[in-house]
Amino acid sequence: MTYTPFEVRVLPLFFYYIALSILGIVMTIRMYYKWRDRKVNPPLYLSIVFLFLTAALIMLTIGLAEAVIAGYYMEVYRFSLPFSYGMVIIADIFLFKFVIELLDKGKKVFIPLIILGLIIFIMLFLPWNWWGVPPEDYA
Repeated sequence: MTYTPFEVRVLPLFFYYIALSILGIVMTIRMYYKWRDRKVNPPLYLSIVFLFLTAALIMLTIGLAEAVIAGYYMEVYRFSLPFSYGMVIIADIFLFKFVIELLDKGKKVFIPLIILGLIIFIMLFLPWNWWGVPPEDYA
């Protein structure tokens, strides 16, 4: 299996990922403390949303760090892409739960949304998804 060489123009994105990961950790902790103070569900759901989005950013940062160090987009980078998309799907489900709690509407579509999210999550990791693989390897 071949690897795509790292492009230097992507390097600033690595530093943005680091800054956003730190900001995500801070926001997650703050929302968790807010939930602990109030003991109501909406801040808990929002802190879970921040947790999954932060996990996605941290995994993208780790994958890009491997590319920066190795000079090629390798396995960790390739895994970080579907993993991060999966974390965003899970975060969206909890964000919808947060909105349901606030507006008291949309409870009927919550279970179908979870099923659809699970199907998409599984599809992200199927072997025919060539995340970060050069076109000559699967052509």
